Amino acid sequence: MSKVFAYTFIVLMLSCALFAQQPKEQPAWNVTLEANKKAPSNITVQNRCKKKHSFEIRPENVPFLEISQTELKVKGGKDKLVPVMFNTINLIPKTYEGQVLVICTSCKKEPTCTQDRETLPVILNVHGDLATNNNKNDSSTNTNTDQNFQAASEKSNPCDEIEKKCEDLKGVFDDKARAAKEAQEAADKAKGEADKAEQAARDAKEAAEKAENAANPNFIKSSGSITSDGETFYTSDQNWLKEKRRKLLEDYQAGKMTAQQYQQRVRNLMGREALKQAQKERKAYLEKLKKEAKEAKKKAEDAQTAANTARGKANAAQGEANKTKEAAEAAHKAYEECIKKAEEECEKWKTLQAEEKKKADEAERIRLQEERRQQQEEYNRKKKRERTEYLLTMIQRLGLIDSSIVAKVPSIWFWLPDIIETPVGFGLEAVGKTPIPTDTFKALGEVYGLFAKMKDPCAGLGISKISERLERDYINPKTGKKYTRVEGVALAKELCDLMREIKSKSKAISQAQKGK
Repeated sequence: MSKVFAYTFIVLMLSCALFAQQPKEQPAWNVTLEANKKAPSNITVQNRCKKKHSFEIRPENVPFLEISQTELKVKGGKDKLVPVMFNTINLIPKTYEGQVLVICTSCKKEPTCTQDRETLPVILNVHGDLATNNNKNDSSTNTNTDQNFQAASEKSNPCDEIEKKCEDLKGVFDDKARAAKEAQEAADKAKGEADKAEQAARDAKEAAEKAENAANPNFIKSSGSITSDGETFYTSDQNWLKEKRRKLLEDYQAGKMTAQQYQQRVRNLMGREALKQAQKERKAYLEKLKKEAKEAKKKAEDAQTAANTARGKANAAQGEANKTKEAAEAAHKAYEECIKKAEEECEKWKTLQAEEKKKADEAERIRLQEERRQQQEEYNRKKKRERTEYLLTMIQRLGLIDSSIVAKVPSIWFWLPDIIETPVGFGLEAVGKTPIPTDTFKALGEVYGLFAKMKDPCAGLGISKISERLERDYINPKTGKKYTRVEGVALAKELCDLMREIKSKSKAISQAQKGK
């Protein structure tokens, strides 16, 4: 009989990034199987990462290996069995070599996970003769194996199936939650841009107001004035000259001119002519301020327009973010409802499984109990048969059965154990181990009558006489010594009981045969 060792293939998370992208080779899966046979086994895929990942089982040059599932998802830190079948039907007896790759297709998305792929070499040794093994006797075995393999591959935990449905909703929720987060980030960014634009608009407006005030002639007049020779000069004109004199002093102190040069230039900034020059310069500067005020006002208006546009975009982005958030919340609610249903269905399934297991355990208990009972009965029957055969041997040795009966059927000692065990009304040939020859069976019919009329050798002092012979002439096989008085009496009584049983049963059988 061929023997296949189940091989558990574990996909390990490599602890060193140096090996994370290199195929990890496992010891060879070495299997020996006869030709034209099938044998089931399993591949166990284990995810050592924290998150759930997708795996692909990729067979290479192993046409003899049937894999029930080539793509699957495994939760983080969990493993999943994948049923496989070794099939040597129509394969020439020789050694076949190939490999199976188990690839994690999504592990790279998890930053802390370095799991990548595992390589499993597969060696199949096919023995036997192709023609000899390809016969009908193997068909039932192969059919059962196929059914078992199919049942194993199709069998799934209803909890996993329901959870798989929830995984789709979880994916929808994750997508919408991610979209909601991105939409809110976009809205926050738009709000920040709008805040900056409004601050820029306020700054531009304030600058424009300052420029307009500086360029306002009424503001200059309101600062105070003096009249000299019929001409009016404003405080701002005097301040203009003061500012120029201050700058001259700074230049002098910095050593940019001599004291004489400094005094001469200061004198030039004194008096009526200097005020007139200052007024001329100040008016030219006023025109410049007016132009700058106009430009500042235009800039403030443009900034306010940009701020209004940015705020509108921010409000629209927030509205979109709110809609996306609502969609994400709805998806999350659907996912939670699915999880709740999954838990309820899972509990029902677990309860059903527990009930079925309880029934199966009870059935197995009853089966084992019945099996033990039958074994005990068979043991008791054998022990009783052995004892009966021993007692019959002693009856024969002691000559307790009439010689005329034995003369009728010399093989009576062979059939007596069956006669004793046979229920009245059943033929010996129906329950005996060996069919009774016809002539012997006819003779037994007469023997039953003779047994029925047989005298009781144990009547009167028979038991005592039998006991004395046992004590005098026979060895007790249990002790290896001659029978004692007590042992002899006990055995003699047992022999007598058996003799009476033979007589009683023979009488009943004889009467039953006469009534047929």
